[in-house]
Amino acid sequence: AIDFVQQYILRQGTQSHESILEQMKDEQIARTIRAQYQKLTGHEFPMKKGK
Repeated sequence: AIDFVQQYILRQGTQSHESILEQMKDEQIARTIRAQYQKLTGHEFPMKKGK
């Protein structure tokens, strides 16, 4: 989902050949989104990790 936003919304181009550093940054963004969603709603984010 993070790659989709980067590619189509932010228009950063294809995300298929990301460096390890970029993948780690994306994972940190995803963790932050999931944590904040759970903090605000009390429920887990509906989209599971890696989907």
